[in-house]
Amino acid sequence: MWSHIFSSVCYNCSYGTYASSSGSSTCTECPKGTYLDIMGASSAKSCIPCPEGHYSTETGSDSCVACSPGEFQADTGQQSCDRCKPGEYSVGYGNQNCTSCPAGTYSTAVGSTKCDLCAIGLISGAGAISCLSCPPGKSTLELGSSTCDYDCPMGYYKPTGSTRCIECSPGRFSNQTSSVICQPCDIDEYNPDPNATFCLKCIPPEFTSYKGATSCSKPTGKSTPQNENNTGFIIGIVLLVVAIVLVTIGIIYVVIKKRAQNEKQKEIDEIRMIMEDLGKEDD
Repeated sequence: MWSHIFSSVCYNCSYGTYASSSGSSTCTECPKGTYLDIMGASSAKSCIPCPEGHYSTETGSDSCVACSPGEFQADTGQQSCDRCKPGEYSVGYGNQNCTSCPAGTYSTAVGSTKCDLCAIGLISGAGAISCLSCPPGKSTLELGSSTCDYDCPMGYYKPTGSTRCIECSPGRFSNQTSSVICQPCDIDEYNPDPNATFCLKCIPPEFTSYKGATSCSKPTGKSTPQNENNTGFIIGIVLLVVAIVLVTIGIIYVVIKKRAQNEKQKEIDEIRMIMEDLGKEDD
C-alpha cells in the first residue's frame, strides 16, 4: 500500500505495481517480461513472469500478450517472441514452439503461418524450405507428394528440368515407361498422332525420306531416294547380264573362228598330199 506524503490514508497499489515497504509514497512497476493482475501487492516477487508463448514489452503490465501466428516463445519472462524459421510454421496465438512443415510441403519465409504444397513433379521431406524435382522419367500424381512414385507411361517422356510427363509429339514414339526422350519414327515409317507407343509402316509405293515423319509420301514423276536406289540396282543387273552375254558371244566367236581355220588348214594339207601323189605317178 502507499499514501501521499501529507495524507494519512493508504491506497492499494494498482495492477502491475507493488510497494515493498510500509509507508511507501509510490508504487513500483513490475519489470518488462512480467505482469501482475492483482492490486495491493507488497513484493517484487508478486510480479509473475510471462508464461511460455507470451511476452510483455512494457513495465507495469497487468497481463502478457500472446505470440502471434508465425511466432513462438519457448521461455518464460520474455519481452518479445521469436519468428518461426524457414521450413517451420505456427498457427493461432500463444505458441510455445513452431511445427516443422510435413513431408510434401515447404516454407521459404521467416514467420510462416502455413506450409505450401509441392507442385506436381516435385517432392520434399519434413521441414523443407524448397521442393526437389523428380528424376528424369518419373513424376508425381498429386500435389504435396513426398516420393516420386509415378513412372511416365508409354507414349510420354520427362526430360531433365521438366516437372511433368510430356506426350510424344507426332512423328515420335515411346514404347517403354519412364522414358527420358521420344524416339523418331524410322525412314519409311510414320506416326500422325501424339503420345504414340509405336510407328506405322508406309505401304509401298508410298515412302518417307527422313526420320520423324507424320505421314507417307506418294511417288511422283520426280525421283526419290528409294526410286534412285532401285533404278541403280536394276541398271547394274542389266549391265552385268549384257557383259556376260558379250563375253559369251566373244568366246563362241573365237572358238568357231579357230575351228574354221583348222578345217581350212586340213583341206589345204589334203590337197597338197593329193598333188604330191599325182606327181609321183607321172614319174
